[in-house]
This record gives sequence, structure tokens and C-alpha cells, in this order.
Amino acid sequence: MTDTFKQKQIQLDRLLQEFEFTNVSYFEALVANSNLQAFHCHFDSHSNMEEYWLQWVNYLTGEVLSKQGRSFQRTNTYVIFSCSEKISKELRYTIENNKFSVRKLVLVGDTSQITPSEVITYLNQKILISDIEIDSADSVRLPLKLSPLSEELLKDFANSKLKDQRDSEFFSNWLSNMLQKEVE
Repeated sequence: MTDTFKQKQIQLDRLLQEFEFTNVSYFEALVANSNLQAFHCHFDSHSNMEEYWLQWVNYLTGEVLSKQGRSFQRTNTYVIFSCSEKISKELRYTIENNKFSVRKLVLVGDTSQITPSEVITYLNQKILISDIEIDSADSVRLPLKLSPLSEELLKDFANSKLKDQRDSEFFSNWLSNMLQKEVE
């Protein structure tokens, strides 16, 4: 199983012809026997990005994603935008907050010479959270603090004559007794 994104070659000629001022790459990761896919769209200028990003997404959705057979793959598609020029915060937020059809992310910083390996690193960290290390559950033991009521329940259960019947009878009687104490 692949647990990281890898660049794949797919037919994107029509997309590139329609939006000749973009450079497009395709990435895929196999996670839990399902494909996650990502398209990286690099615009040559901020003005082109601002004017055409939504048209680009609509074209991708209508001409590429609509032809894919599996709906899981279609619904787990990411588009990562970058630009040869600095991207304004306003444009970034507009793109990332658009929830129609695919998930959209915008690379910030100097992306004028971004490489596929840098895009893969970004995808792995942002989508697959590969940069987070989790200790195993066995190595982290937090002390368990019981409430006074829980401590009393465990004590009464341990002293119970119903050791063979550790079922609802004991707990029902115990709960009734506790509620009765609360009422008095």
C-alpha cells in the first residue's frame, strides 16, 4: 500500500490546451485501498490565476473528473494552486473557501520554481499528515482519576456476593441504592 503521494502521468492535453498559461501535474496516493488524487495547477501570473482559477476547476470537474468511474475517487480530489507571482491573501481565501466540487489548497511563498517533489511533500504533510509522529498507545499511560462515585461502585462490586453474576442485577441494585441515598 502506498502511504504517500506519487506523481502519475495521465492524459491532460485538453486541459492544458484550454488553459495554456498553466502547468498541471497529477498525483495519487493509495490509502486504505482507495485512491486519493490531487492536481497541481501552477499559473504563470496572479492576474491569470485570479481570472481563471474557477473556470479551471469547472473544466477539470466537467471534462476529467466526471468521466471517472468511482465516486470515492471523484469526491476525494484535491486541487493545489500555485503561481509564479505572490498570491494575495484575498485570492487565497476565496479559493480555499470555495467548497464546490473539489477541495482546494493554495501554496504560499515562492513557488515560481516549485518541483514535483516539493508538491508531494506538501500533499503528504497537508493531506496525509505525514509529518506528525504519534507514540504508540502502550508508551503513553496517563493516570486514571476516578470520581468518588466510580470508586464506590468498584469497591461495592468487589465486595459483592454476586461474583458469578456480574451482570445487570448487581448494577441495577447498586444504582437503585445510590439513587435512594440521593433522594434521602
